[in-house]
Parts: sequence; structure tokens; C-alpha cells
Amino acid sequence: MPISNAQELFVHELSEVYDAEKRLIEGQQEMVEYATYQDLKSAIQEHLEQTRQHAANVERVFTELGQEAHRETNEVAQGLVSEAQEGMQEAQSDALRDATIVSAVIKVEHFEMGSYRSLVTAAHLMGQTESKRLLRENMQHEEETARIAEQSTEELLQKAMQEGKQEEELGLMDKGQGQADGRVASPKAGRRREATEKGVRCPTSRLPSFRTASRTTCPSMPRRSTRRPSTPPKISTGRRIGPTAWLGAP
Repeated sequence: MPISNAQELFVHELSEVYDAEKRLIEGQQEMVEYATYQDLKSAIQEHLEQTRQHAANVERVFTELGQEAHRETNEVAQGLVSEAQEGMQEAQSDALRDATIVSAVIKVEHFEMGSYRSLVTAAHLMGQTESKRLLRENMQHEEETARIAEQSTEELLQKAMQEGKQEEELGLMDKGQGQADGRVASPKAGRRREATEKGVRCPTSRLPSFRTASRTTCPSMPRRSTRRPSTPPKISTGRRIGPTAWLGAP
């Protein structure tokens, strides 16, 4: 749509802000559903009502200009809402989701603050006193919401970071317990269990030695003699020959 003067530019900007407010009403409704931190949920619910009032104020500005309220696609607002929806769906925990929501709120509020400041200045220069008042009211609400969201950011991020550390520690503990319980079995462990069941002791498999009732050994290993050494011979005098004499020493 061609813009030939400041009045048309003002109407164009106003119609984009109107589109943004309508989109953000839908976006905030989803945020309320996803948010788990009660203070964050309450703040969004309160601002949702303000956003509805903002849309009504913009409609009144259109009336002041003698025009019917209409929307022109605000691509920035469209992108911010889409990004917030995607972030809420991808977050893997409540704390991360809350942090994602407050980040999205800050982005949206700063965008709206800039939009309304421009409109307030234009309304002032055009001598539109009532329009200026209505637009300034919207702008002040956006500034207050941004301030509250920024104050909550640190707390929500700390919760998300703490939750991540706890999950990591629990994961390491579960992994260690799984190895202790034999849930994480290696190929060697499998061969060791199989050898245990068969009663096999084989150095080539590097298995610890053990005994079974059958005393089975590897086929490749020579069978060890089970004969015990003979006791020293006795002489007729009844005296036991000492170890030295038995070995043939003089």
C-alpha cells in the first residue's frame, strides 16, 4: 500500500500495532497454559487483560481519526509469537519452559514499547490529544510488563540451570548403578558368565580362575597331575630320614 504523507504513515503503523495486539492475545493464552511458575502465570494473565484493553484503545484511536479499525500484517509480531510457540514446545522441562516464556515476553514487550513510542510522538505532533493519551497508556503498560519480566529472568534461569545439574547428577548415578547391577554388560562380561556356567578355566579368555565339581579345563591345556608327592621312605630302625638324606645328600 503506497504511503504518501505522515497521516497515512501513522495509520499504517497503527494498523500494524493493532494486528500485533490481536496476535499477542492468542500467544499469551498459550503462555498461560504452558507456564508452571505461579508468579509468571499470574503476571501473564494480568497482562493478557491489559492486551485486550490495548486493542480496544487502538480501536478508539481509529475512531478518533474517523476510520474503521483494520489490521495489516505485522511480520515482527508474527515471528515473535511463532518463536515463542516453538520454544515452549521444544523445552524439555518446566523450568526451561518458564525461562523460555519470560524471554519471549521481554522480546515482545520491547518491540511494543518501540512501536508505541513512535505512535505517541506522531500523535503529539499531529495534535491528536486523545489518541496520544490512549497510546501512551498502552506504552506505559508495556514498559511495566517488561520491567517485571526482566526482574524474574534471573530467578527463572537459575531454576532451569539448577534443574539441569540435578538431572545430570541423577543420570550419572543411574549409569553407575546400572554398571554395578550388571545392566551395562560388556562382551567380556558375557563370555565370563558363559564360562562360569560351563566351568571352564582358560587363560586365553583372560577369565579369573575358579573351580567346579567337574574340574573341567581348556582342551589346549595339559591336564595337571592330581597325584600328591610321596612321603619320605622309612627305614627299618624306625628313624625318619631327614629331608637332606632323602634327596641323596652325603
